[in-house]
Amino acid sequence: MRRWGKEKGHDLYRTKDGVKFKKIASPVLDPMPMQITDVIHVPGIGIMSLWFAGNYQNGPHSSWGLLTSADNGHTWKQRTVERDLEKTDWPTEQAGVWLEKGRILVVARSEGAGHQFQITSNDSGATWKRTKMNITDVNASTPSLILDPNTGRLWNYYYHRGAKKMKRRIVDAEYIFDHPMEWPEPETLAEGHEERSYDAGNVNATTFGGQHFLATYTGSENNTSVVVVSVKGE
Repeated sequence: MRRWGKEKGHDLYRTKDGVKFKKIASPVLDPMPMQITDVIHVPGIGIMSLWFAGNYQNGPHSSWGLLTSADNGHTWKQRTVERDLEKTDWPTEQAGVWLEKGRILVVARSEGAGHQFQITSNDSGATWKRTKMNITDVNASTPSLILDPNTGRLWNYYYHRGAKKMKRRIVDAEYIFDHPMEWPEPETLAEGHEERSYDAGNVNATTFGGQHFLATYTGSENNTSVVVVSVKGE
């Protein structure tokens, strides 16, 4: 959870039932991330989250990297992967999945570059390769990934701000790992009703009982709703 007031920081909470939460960590971080993304379980490492830091302005002000924990989230180590990035080279709001054999696949949004980024690692996060993707129907579109480890299918959910469309693309994770410019055409799942482009977006997807549940927001500056779309995971 991000704290963004007089005392900026990030806290990690754990819950067993979704009702009661216990804070287990408040790491001291430098650089201070703008956001820390979802936890990935990486064998031999523990748990991992990606972060990004910057001010959304032009100029070499931005960075991103990793947080890793070997004790189930109580203590964390921070590492910067890329620093001094221009805004259009800055991968933000990353979503990642573990593909076994040391491979991690990450999709990130871009700030004004007109495409999403694909970032991959073959060595459990020791080194990374970042490249642009052929997903260009975006406008600061935050990705959310779901992987079916039994079939290897990977779903990339995102909201095309301005066009007012919630979309997904489905690929074989093994193939797309080395072919970031070959994502298939998108499927439109729902439409929003934002008055301005940034009054909607930021899909967050999860899976339960064979269904994918996609939370996003849409509306106006003074009247915005959080909505959930349910689709079959197929």
